[in-house]
Amino acid sequence: MSFSENIIGEDNDLNCADHPDQQGSWFCNTCSKLICHECMTHTHNSHSYVYTEIKVKNILEEAKLPPIHGSVIVESKDNIAEELLILKKFVECEISNIQSMFEDALKDTLNPFFNFLKVIE
Repeated sequence: MSFSENIIGEDNDLNCADHPDQQGSWFCNTCSKLICHECMTHTHNSHSYVYTEIKVKNILEEAKLPPIHGSVIVESKDNIAEELLILKKFVECEISNIQSMFEDALKDTLNPFFNFLKVIE
């Protein structure tokens, strides 16, 4: 079962990742997944979470996209999980690139120091 199939149920509602028969009314920021009221009060009770609608609104604001209303959200929510996965992969790739650039810069900075230490030994 794909990630989107896990959260989008047969009735086209966004469903809990752990209880596919329950609506995912909350988004757990700690685990990055949709949760139901039962999960919120038990498994995720010490986590940070927000209403799913607020999370979607925040994602759209961060992406500087216009808000979606009415029937547009019904058409759009089929793609939300896929879009989030694409965004996650992009961010992970960018983080990897930044880490690589940092490591290269660190080597360029420290190599002369280590070479100097070899000379004075």
